Amino acid sequence: VDVFQERRAVGIVSQVLTELRRLLPPPSSERIAIGCSISGDEYVLPTALVELVLRQNNVQATNLGTNIPFPNLTRAI
Repeated sequence: VDVFQERRAVGIVSQVLTELRRLLPPPSSERIAIGCSISGDEYVLPTALVELVLRQNNVQATNLGTNIPFPNLTRAI
């Protein structure tokens, strides 16, 4: 698999996850969660999948994105 194929596949899966997220009702729970990947980790799909599963289980989950330095994550928390 070429790099462009992998990147295109990730883009397609990301779009599907976004559409699935839109189909879920907003969480009504007071349970909250934030997630991200840390510095050096550019993977998008794992945290997006976790966010989707948590939202499906009525958790107010927010994905902060990829490659987040620890000091920034600390401030987010």
